[in-house]
Amino acid sequence: MRVNRGLYVAVFLLFAAFMLWAPRVEAASQYKIKINKQKNTVTVYEKMDGKYKAVKAFICSTGDNTPIGTFSLQERYKWHALVQSMYGQYCVRITGHILFHSVPYSRMNPAKMYAAEFNKLGKKASHGCIRLTVKDSRWIYKNCPRGTKIVIYNGKKAGPLGKPAMVKLPVKKKYSYDPTDKWYPKNPYNNKKPTIKGAKKKTIQQGDADYDILSGIKVKNSVGKNAKKLLQVTVKYRPDKKTPYEVTNAVDTDIVGYYKVTYKIIDQLGKTAKVTVVHRVVKSKNDEDSGNVVSPPALSRLGTGMDMHLMNFDIYKEYIMEPERSGLFI
Repeated sequence: MRVNRGLYVAVFLLFAAFMLWAPRVEAASQYKIKINKQKNTVTVYEKMDGKYKAVKAFICSTGDNTPIGTFSLQERYKWHALVQSMYGQYCVRITGHILFHSVPYSRMNPAKMYAAEFNKLGKKASHGCIRLTVKDSRWIYKNCPRGTKIVIYNGKKAGPLGKPAMVKLPVKKKYSYDPTDKWYPKNPYNNKKPTIKGAKKKTIQQGDADYDILSGIKVKNSVGKNAKKLLQVTVKYRPDKKTPYEVTNAVDTDIVGYYKVTYKIIDQLGKTAKVTVVHRVVKSKNDEDSGNVVSPPALSRLGTGMDMHLMNFDIYKEYIMEPERSGLFI
């Protein structure tokens, strides 16, 4: 009976170990990460229907000592000491002293990130580790378990999803918060958003060749930098207030009607701002359809002042009573 009990215990422990280990293997095989050292870009692939598909791209900073090869993720740390008395958030070991981690901090304090180092993302800047934003390093820390395959290589193209852009922080101060670190409640960037100014209701004369849909528009991202290149503009048109708006390509100043113009920005942090205004094209003041304006040549032919009493009835009839024949009216 003792042998049987021991055997049962051994089988149970093996089964329990298998059940704990099996999900880890399955989870580890869900993602594969490729790091393009030359382009400082990380691409995450997810296994779908037996094939890996690119699902995320991160901007990063590698270094001259970043190794080329295939590795597996190992242990992880919320905070971990780096070189030169610096610290990183959401650190995950790739191999040896090479880690995924945030941009470095002077100490374990989210307010003490080196602002100038953050602005180096997208370029070689590390001692060999893979620097990321807090948002991206945290995603790997939370979603890619031990054993996840890592491939580091050099390539001329960033990857199938391209190389993401990132904001540049003001460097007047040595330290800053990571603007992507929304998990720290005191981060001032949590409450900042992009802005669009100068968008307002307009009335445009038909045929106005000087009209510019971007005139007076100022766009800034969440850290207050010019972001007009990220501006998206969409236009809808209707000829009158009773007709529903329909999408069109642009404001056509030759066509009278109402143009609903929407200005939108999605900045490098993924934050959005949107403003919608109406630009109305009206008939030109110099192009009246009423036909009640006498041209200057007609007035000169009619005469003015004391000459008016010399005008005979035939002239009066031609120019005043039957203007259609005279050609004086438009």
